[in-house]
Amino acid sequence: MTHPPLHSLVSSPERQRAARRWPALLAGSALAMGLAGSAHALTFTVTFGTQGGVISEANKDVITNALSFYSSTFTDPINVALEFHNDTAVYGQSSFSYYAPSYSDFRDKLLVDATSTNDAIALTKSVQVGALAPVGSSSTIGLKTANARAIGLNLAPATTGGKCFTGMFDGCIGLNFDVFGSNAITTAVAQHEINEVLGLGSGLPKSTSLPWVGDLFRWQSVGVRSFSTNPGVPNTPCDAGTPAAYFSIDGGTTLLNQFNNCTNGGDYGDWISHNPSQVQDAFGSGGAMTRGGTETVALDVIGYTLAAAVPEPDSWALMLTGLGATAWAARRRQRG
Repeated sequence: MTHPPLHSLVSSPERQRAARRWPALLAGSALAMGLAGSAHALTFTVTFGTQGGVISEANKDVITNALSFYSSTFTDPINVALEFHNDTAVYGQSSFSYYAPSYSDFRDKLLVDATSTNDAIALTKSVQVGALAPVGSSSTIGLKTANARAIGLNLAPATTGGKCFTGMFDGCIGLNFDVFGSNAITTAVAQHEINEVLGLGSGLPKSTSLPWVGDLFRWQSVGVRSFSTNPGVPNTPCDAGTPAAYFSIDGGTTLLNQFNNCTNGGDYGDWISHNPSQVQDAFGSGGAMTRGGTETVALDVIGYTLAAAVPEPDSWALMLTGLGATAWAARRRQRG
């Protein structure tokens, strides 16, 4: 097939989270590693860069554990190449490349890839059939390389430069490890940027004509989409008067989360600030990914395949107790 054009490397705006909310960390040695999973698990190859200083073992462990959530939650048979490095110019930043396939081809692949109830709802209510994307009226859509492979488009990682190690990566993640001092970073800090490399985010404010996949789920009200830039104050949560933009998979009927819908240093594809903070908040560094969280729902509907839910321990105990009781009753009947 003919691949769509590869867009130049882009970087998300700086995460202007308050440094006092972040624990500190040590620098450590660089190494390349692969996170091995089952044959039906999303896997990662990780490179720890040394260009901004070595990364501590404690921080490597946080990143490795953060990635384990994705391998245990999603079954896409792809490998995602990530690079992590220290970047003292920002609090957190993800860099990545993306393609612009036709919207209709993207939707066709998403339809074939659909497995969950949320996928079915999203395809009916938010990712409608058509030659043009229902937001931005574009015949193409911004699709990051990892997300492309998750839905079956064979688009390889791209060569990266800048502050990243030279190589083929789906994304490079710069974290300001110096802010943290002697403690490890939080899981939320790592997962926020990982999510952006995997596909979360918005084409705003860079473009109001080429939507990214996440923009298909931006709503102002029921049946009314949201895809425009708005003024804001640097490092300040969006003003209450900012036009609404919220995450919904059913055409705006159900509000799942609110987007950071203004130009304030955070991404338009981030959430607003919450208390307690959530992984994808523009101004926060708390929480962690969960299977039922809105970040996981968003990854599900843009093309990642959820693994079958594992019964809770109590459910297993009840099941085993019931089986034991059934076997005992059978033996008793045989002896009677």
